[in-house]
Amino acid sequence: MSETIRFWGACGLFLLGAALPCAADDFISDDWTGGSSLQAALTERSSPNPYKWELGLDVAYVAYLRNSDRSALVDVDKVAELNEERIDLGLGPVAAGSKDTVVGHPQDYWEFGLHVYRQFGPVVSIGVVGGFGLERQMKILDQGTSIAAPMYAIDFTRQIYYVAPSIKIGYWMNRFRPYVLGGVGWYSVRERTQATLVFDPFDDFSPGGPFTTSDESSQYSGMHLGTGIDVHVGGNGTIGLELRYHRIFKPGDAITLVSPGLRFSYLY
Repeated sequence: MSETIRFWGACGLFLLGAALPCAADDFISDDWTGGSSLQAALTERSSPNPYKWELGLDVAYVAYLRNSDRSALVDVDKVAELNEERIDLGLGPVAAGSKDTVVGHPQDYWEFGLHVYRQFGPVVSIGVVGGFGLERQMKILDQGTSIAAPMYAIDFTRQIYYVAPSIKIGYWMNRFRPYVLGGVGWYSVRERTQATLVFDPFDDFSPGGPFTTSDESSQYSGMHLGTGIDVHVGGNGTIGLELRYHRIFKPGDAITLVSPGLRFSYLY
């Protein structure tokens, strides 16, 4: 969670740096008279420019609020020449068709996304948001027994991506638009294990991998809620901070996430 706090701080400084040049214009304008320009800046309610569509990019750091250990049933036969390596270390062979269990703990990750909204009136926008999480290794708690010999390492990874309709409610106040959003949609959770040769006792040029020993993608429905603020920059651009909450309805073991992030949009 400390990484999340540091990310929020960096985002805040970035947003402040973008907003200050705009605010400075209000303070140095020729008609500055004891706060009248500042008052107008805070009370004026209008969009930067008339527009119908908002299209943009997102980057977020995703942290788990609820995070259960995961297990995967790996196919031992997919590791080429595993028994040869085991014999080199004086270990018994693994029977053909054997399966083994790997246990890991999911870790926080980075996510990149897209958003597109259609503006309806001054307050409501309807659109679609999507996110693609970077594949992240889990913390291995149990590597199993068949492939756990010293020469192999197991990578157990998770990757989450989603697409969801979204409703956004916000009102422009001069250069700023605070807003809330929410929606439901489709989430995919992919979990994969790979074995890689890291130690060859006799250096006999055995295949080193990585060997994919399991690869499972599951589809779920989910929801997101969020809040944020946009700042108008340039002619048609905005940058902003956004905090989203995600809940993936995985039967018996819901996944909940929080994702602070930066948004970059173009209005047209």
